[in-house]
Amino acid sequence: MSTSSNLFWAALAIGAVTGMRSLLAPTMVSRALTVGSAGLRRALASGR
Repeated sequence: MSTSSNLFWAALAIGAVTGMRSLLAPTMVSRALTVGSAGLRRALASGR
């Protein structure tokens, strides 16, 4: 393994991780917002 191939694989791994994160982030955020708003609504309803 030469240094250039190590750099190539490192860049490939970083690109894959960031790509997966950018793909997964919207679904995780929307799910968190849905769960959070549902919990907030329930807390407000029980508070009344």
